[in-house]
Amino acid sequence: MDILINVGISFLVGFVSLFLILKIEPHSHSVLTTSGRINRFQFIISILFLSATMHIFNMFIQQLLTVVVILPAYFAIKALAYAGYIILLPFYYTLYIRRLNDIGLPGRFIGILLGIYIVCTNLYIPLKNIYILHLIIIYILHGFLACFPGATGNNRYGSPTRWPSKSKKG
Repeated sequence: MDILINVGISFLVGFVSLFLILKIEPHSHSVLTTSGRINRFQFIISILFLSATMHIFNMFIQQLLTVVVILPAYFAIKALAYAGYIILLPFYYTLYIRRLNDIGLPGRFIGILLGIYIVCTNLYIPLKNIYILHLIIIYILHGFLACFPGATGNNRYGSPTRWPSKSKKG
């Protein structure tokens, strides 16, 4: 029963994050837009930064959970964790969606499922076997997305990004 509750909470966090990104996207300049493409280098730099941020956040939550004495504090820390996931998850959405768009796959549906998967498995960090399996799956997935070349030229998601580009002298 506990697993079903956590999966339900994960999907709720995922949908709240999806709602958040759909509301923020028209007002964001380029960070949280789900349209367009990003190349492999941009994906690698972004996913390393975002994964480090998620790992630091998870370590912070774990440290808070080890010093909990009363039940209301435990639920407050869990609420803080869910709020943090709601804030971090739109960045995962945009990275996955834009990278899959660069490859030529429909990124919106797959990217959202991958983001919800990340939240769902991060809820089980105290279970070391599940967390290690999660890390292996994520490393394989990120390796695939980082090594698979994007479509050359324009595709239905736009033109390829040219960052970093060589500066022209003169």
